[in-house]
Amino acid sequence: MKTVLEESRSIQHLFASLDLKELRTSSEVIAPMIQTLLDIDEAVQIEVAILQKEVLTLSCFQSAHHLSDLDTRWNTYSDVVATCLTSEPTLEQIPDIFYTDGEFIFPVYHNEECFALLYLHTAQTNAAQRAFVEKIGASITRFLVQQYDHFKLKERTLFFEQILDSIPSDLVVFDSAHRYQYINPIAIKDQKVREWLIGKDDFDYVNYRKKDPEIAKKRRAIFNTIIKEKTHHQFEEKAVLPDGKIEWKHRTMYPVMGEDGETVEMVLGYALDITEVKQKSNEVKRANTRLNTLISSLNSGIALVDHHENIVLTNEALCSVFDIDKKPPHLMGKNCAVLYQNLDQIVEDAEAFKSSTQEKLGVGKESFNEEIRCKNGKIFERDFIPIHNKNEHLGYLWQYRDVSQQKQSELELRRALDAERSYSELNKNFVSMVSHEFRTPLTSIQTTAELLTNYVERFSVDDIKKRADRIHKSSVRMDTLVQDVLTIGKLDSESTMVNINEVNIKNLINELIEQLEMCELAGRKVEFVGLNDAQYIHTDPSLLELIFRNLLENAAKYSSYDSNIRFEVRKKKEGYEFVCTDQGMGIPKEEQEFIFEPFKRASNTEGVKGTGLGLPIVQKSVHRLKGELELTSELNKGSTFTVRIPTTNLPD
Repeated sequence: MKTVLEESRSIQHLFASLDLKELRTSSEVIAPMIQTLLDIDEAVQIEVAILQKEVLTLSCFQSAHHLSDLDTRWNTYSDVVATCLTSEPTLEQIPDIFYTDGEFIFPVYHNEECFALLYLHTAQTNAAQRAFVEKIGASITRFLVQQYDHFKLKERTLFFEQILDSIPSDLVVFDSAHRYQYINPIAIKDQKVREWLIGKDDFDYVNYRKKDPEIAKKRRAIFNTIIKEKTHHQFEEKAVLPDGKIEWKHRTMYPVMGEDGETVEMVLGYALDITEVKQKSNEVKRANTRLNTLISSLNSGIALVDHHENIVLTNEALCSVFDIDKKPPHLMGKNCAVLYQNLDQIVEDAEAFKSSTQEKLGVGKESFNEEIRCKNGKIFERDFIPIHNKNEHLGYLWQYRDVSQQKQSELELRRALDAERSYSELNKNFVSMVSHEFRTPLTSIQTTAELLTNYVERFSVDDIKKRADRIHKSSVRMDTLVQDVLTIGKLDSESTMVNINEVNIKNLINELIEQLEMCELAGRKVEFVGLNDAQYIHTDPSLLELIFRNLLENAAKYSSYDSNIRFEVRKKKEGYEFVCTDQGMGIPKEEQEFIFEPFKRASNTEGVKGTGLGLPIVQKSVHRLKGELELTSELNKGSTFTVRIPTTNLPD
């Protein structure tokens, strides 16, 4: 006969092997238990039932001696069953054991909750057998609780696995030795591989998948850092899929601390698929690279600023505009005010630049081709373009284009057009002048020659001399005109040499006055002042004579016969100043600007013979000698021409 201890252990072993979930569903599952109970002394006849709160059914285990009328006994204890299983009484309200005539009911608790009733019945009711049954009941009760704990643990595990399995990202759990403890289906779809990998590490995995071992080394290094520093870590990982496509994962690993709060018990890792984000990011990077390359290659200075006026993008051309010695990357993120630090030294009108800039920012409208002139002679055109996305203001684009060469070309083109118009006008005036100035002496020569040829016998010697003299004067006049035209041509030619020699100024002027007194001065007196002794100047004597001759001839031509002409020489530090003053008709103020153009004559000179070449010859001669020419004139009061000839920096 088995002892009570042996029987308790037998029942303990039996219930330790049971699954509470199976107990709930079918009494047939625990049929082997009946055979075990039969091994107990036949004198101890036991009837067992487990009443479960969740199922509310009766599982019955009977001995070889069939005990009938179980339903009747169930009804006998229905009040107890109802009280324990439905009313959820407190612990104080439920006795540890219900006993009546050999029938026992043991409440089974878990966390202060009665979740089942254990029913035992024996036909033998002596004290020893009763004690034996109580021990059996207590043993069964303890192991029912253990099985319930085990079931609840499995239930919670299943619940959490269902949650973790449904999370739409890679999720794994490692132990402190970096061995896999859990892997969800998103991380590895193949269940067999998941099950195989449990308890293994990344080195086993990369070897199985035939991946680069460096992947495992990198992961192990990160894992060791987490264990050491007890902090989470994030990293990106690139993988080549079997179809050749690239996959990117953003991985995060968190340490889970043990009960002591000091030791890392496990590490939770999850990963998000960022392939699409990475592709878009790479596309943005490629677009930015293309944009940077484009902007960097532009000759125009570009500044892209956000709505806070911080520089987002710029190029070296802009740094050059504002004389900034830093490279464009150093300006990124800084306020665009850094561009204007040396503004006073760069642009001609810094205040106007600042005012225009603020006005554009305030108005917020597009502006193009604003001209910015710099102190170094360069000219820029500035464009201002606000940038919007629908109704959202994003920033501005400034563009500075160097148009110096273009402006110079435009200036040269305008000069060429002006010159063309001038030459056209010159040609027109030349034709008009030639047709007028040449026709008169030619007509005089032709008429006089015909008279002398046809009627010479009728003229006296004196008449012939007069007519011959008329022919001579007309030819001289024509020669003078031709010489003036040739002189203008020579002075315009860069190939004409300037011959520097020592010139006695006093002698040159006196000889010239003496020559002109015979004809051009026609009795007008020239007051020559400023030189008592001989003064010498190193210059071109021919050009100097041209200047003096034309000034004196003009002074006589446009003055009355009873007026005087003053010619003064002044010695200056830089050279000599020659001043020719007449008391003639003067030049209208509005015409003084054009009086030095070839064939241009003042409107008040009608009736006075002239070609309009004298003053242009004077001006061009002065310029060839690196000098200056100044005109002061008042209508009907006379004109003063001041010529300044340097004694240094003369052309070779």
